[in-house]
Amino acid sequence: MMSSALLHSTIAPAAPQSARLQLGCLAASPATVRAAVDAGADWVRIAFRSQPPLMHAARNNRLSGAVRYAHKRGRKLVLDMAVQTDLSWQERSHAISWAVEQGFDALAIADLSLALYCATHYPSIPLHIIAPADICPRTAHLLKLQVNAARILVPHYISLAQLAAICANVNAEIEVSAAGPVPGQMSLTCNDPCYLAEQGTRDALLRLPLLASIGVHAIQVEPRSDMPDDVANMAYTWKTAIDRCHAAGPNWQGGFNMM
Repeated sequence: MMSSALLHSTIAPAAPQSARLQLGCLAASPATVRAAVDAGADWVRIAFRSQPPLMHAARNNRLSGAVRYAHKRGRKLVLDMAVQTDLSWQERSHAISWAVEQGFDALAIADLSLALYCATHYPSIPLHIIAPADICPRTAHLLKLQVNAARILVPHYISLAQLAAICANVNAEIEVSAAGPVPGQMSLTCNDPCYLAEQGTRDALLRLPLLASIGVHAIQVEPRSDMPDDVANMAYTWKTAIDRCHAAGPNWQGGFNMM
């Protein structure tokens, strides 16, 4: 079995220094935002959704409260503009203006034209660009140049070699997803030698030191349901694992089972 240290030496000759990983968590409602924040998530990402006027206003008021709740606890909130794709340009531009006014810490965007609009009209708000499936160091670098991406969210299915190259060559924060077909496994490692040799059973938690050492900035987790308890359990599990990994350094052996 190839060790993480050996694998790292073969794919990341110019890797940046290891840094503490941040935890990102998806949330579906203001209540789950609070649950994720209380469980230790550094970033919480919530989708913007268009609703009838009265419901929309009420939800926006609750979201405003969630922003304040996160900020009081030193956490950050991202508004995801990529989930609802049927919005008109006017609806999307109004949503962005509202997010800036409410103090969201970043916008998650997949549409390059919308990202260009934000970079031009609202240059002060960081953009978290949801990268296309064929992302490579060159296209990631272009995203940084074109829209000044603060963070690039790489797709689920990417090799560790690709990931290391992006981290080493792109001057932006890199975020990976811990979501996979089996809880506790990271699909981003599906085509690296270790993963294939072990038939996909490698625990994602064992990857934490390697991900930190090649320059990954954050890991995003997706709870199995929209219930606040499930969100809290998932965020707490990963936050605890990240903290223990950081304390143990290269001696980290996992030892923390996923919920």
